Amino acid sequence: MKVLISGASGMIGTALLKHLENDHDVYRLVRRKSMSGHEIEWDYTRHFIEDKFHEQQFDAVIHLSGENIAAGPWTAKRKREIVNSRTESTLFLCDLIIQQKNPPQTFISASAVGIYGNRGDEILDETARAGSGFLADTCNEWEYCSKHLLTKNIRVVHLRAGIVLSQSGGFLAKLLPVFKLGLGGRLGNGKMYMSWIDLEDLLSIYQFVLENDRIEGAVNASAPNPVTNSEFTTSLAKLLRRPAFFHLPAWLLTFVFGDMAKEAM
Repeated sequence: MKVLISGASGMIGTALLKHLENDHDVYRLVRRKSMSGHEIEWDYTRHFIEDKFHEQQFDAVIHLSGENIAAGPWTAKRKREIVNSRTESTLFLCDLIIQQKNPPQTFISASAVGIYGNRGDEILDETARAGSGFLADTCNEWEYCSKHLLTKNIRVVHLRAGIVLSQSGGFLAKLLPVFKLGLGGRLGNGKMYMSWIDLEDLLSIYQFVLENDRIEGAVNASAPNPVTNSEFTTSLAKLLRRPAFFHLPAWLLTFVFGDMAKEAM
């Protein structure tokens, strides 16, 4: 299949590009001058895309664009960037797809299990209602932005990923140096649940969803056994053969990270 990927420079996008290119003809959207025939420059903030987008007939689009939610404290400005980078890019890309004479038959958009909010040990599947809070509201709005593709008989999949674990980047890569020094520990009371997924498993899910056109709607992409932060901390420390006696109290996390810490706790 001819596949177009947005957000291909991030941790997941970079890995997915390599994962798919052996079996598919993969193109990427870039926010700089394109440097090859398989790159297409775009800028959703200016509603710009290179003409070569309209010259191609893609079978599927995988949309991964969005600001990193963990890049810093959630100031009012940062929250707007997190939301707008997802909603505005999705709306623009979907409008472009609808304008095509022969639009792709599949649109797969990244989403997150954060859509369910903080629900403790409640078992949640794809039919569960959306939760409350900034992350839940963001994911809900993000998914809604591609709903109008359904009127054009385009298959839409929202892949709700858990915390993606990889040594190459993201959550785990930030923790490893701390834990290797023996300075790791639980966050707050450690009771908050973490739905997680290994990067390689996530890539396989993306490919499976791409290649199976009977799958549509929401898809939870997480390991079958979520863990509490305390359990995760203990497992990682044991794997690295390091102690994990330190812990960051909830008040300190809230002081440093604000609303982001409040939602995590």
